[in-house]
Amino acid sequence: MKTLGKLLVVVILLCTGFAAQAATTYYVATTGNDSNSGTSATQAKRTIQAAIDVAAMGDVVQVAAGTYLLDSAIVLKEGVNLRGASSVILDGQDKTRIIFQASNFSTNTLVEGLVIVHGFLEDKNARGAGAFLRSNVTLRSCSFRENKISAQLNSGAGSGKGAGLYLDSKDNRIENCTFESNGITNSFEENTYTAMGAGLYSSGGNTVVSSHFSQNEIINAGNGSSYGGGVYALSQTEINSCTINQNSITKTGALAGSVAQGGGVHLNSSMLKNSTISKNIVAYTAEESSDAASFASSDIGGGGVYANFSATVYKNNIGDNKFDYTVTLPSGKMLSVNRVGGGGLMCYSGNASRASIVSNAIYNNKFTETITGGVSVKNGGGGGIYASNVGHTTIDSCMVYSNAASGTNLGQGGGMYLTKMTMVNAVHTGNINAVRCDV
Repeated sequence: MKTLGKLLVVVILLCTGFAAQAATTYYVATTGNDSNSGTSATQAKRTIQAAIDVAAMGDVVQVAAGTYLLDSAIVLKEGVNLRGASSVILDGQDKTRIIFQASNFSTNTLVEGLVIVHGFLEDKNARGAGAFLRSNVTLRSCSFRENKISAQLNSGAGSGKGAGLYLDSKDNRIENCTFESNGITNSFEENTYTAMGAGLYSSGGNTVVSSHFSQNEIINAGNGSSYGGGVYALSQTEINSCTINQNSITKTGALAGSVAQGGGVHLNSSMLKNSTISKNIVAYTAEESSDAASFASSDIGGGGVYANFSATVYKNNIGDNKFDYTVTLPSGKMLSVNRVGGGGLMCYSGNASRASIVSNAIYNNKFTETITGGVSVKNGGGGGIYASNVGHTTIDSCMVYSNAASGTNLGQGGGMYLTKMTMVNAVHTGNINAVRCDV
């Protein structure tokens, strides 16, 4: 038995040693050559894709500092980890997506230390100009800058999602990443165009931690909807310990079907916690010239945050955000306004949902309204919070202070404008026009 035990130990050690030896590092440098083996720094390959193509499960592709100009996307391989040294820049030259995951992974794969810039897509339904990931990828210490999605003229009904990063499925983790100056643009009023998450779009079941979103923007002139200037988070996405600041939605065009929600972040049954959301803006400007008898405007707002369905907003600082709402009607026409407001936070829950707003500081946010024309229904306002709910929302242990709402028709509830709410232990001080509650 002792001899058999010793043999087993030897076999295990040999197998372990073999596995360790089998893992290979492949090197890439701007001075390399794809005909090289890639197995040493002096035999580096020239392109990242060439190194990935020869690598196997468990191998590492190590990229040396420099700028790598791309004509097509880098396609990831399952289990092949991609690591950049300091100052590794992947430049899409405003003509291609930069990173692409073609299929779901069952093994977690690491992408680390890359600067992803100038990715570009112009398509009817574009996804992820910087990167398109499906599942089981960890992004660590990466930067996404100036990646753009642009709508095509006469595309009809189309959409753009995640100009910086698009997460198509679940079990992805984003750590210590930066998303800056990414954008989705539709300049054509002829289009019915939906724009979602200029910095990041997450389809659900993903985690975003210790990351920064700044100056990402959606500009949408079409008859369509815009959600999440910085981030759009869907279905059990968790955003934790992040900063989301100076992101924006600029929505222009006609009123019909025109929605703008969440200048900083749009949460759809997802969680935002321990984060700072500041200086984000929704700028909504609509001008009607048709001869319709009346017009309607609804479900617009959330300069900082829009929380939808069973979203959770917990222990965040939400400050200095703004929602500007401007509508111009033909002479003698009337406008019905329903669920419009929230300079800091707008919340809406459906019949079977209950949003939770707990232990947040909501301060110095503003809602401004300018309507030229008559208003028949006035359901809107809320400088700090606007919450209109069927399934009810809980606001618990929040500090709501120094917010303001202004406007001839909707300048109500400087701190909060609430309908059908459950509110517990919310403290509101120093708000202009205080609180408006409709049962």
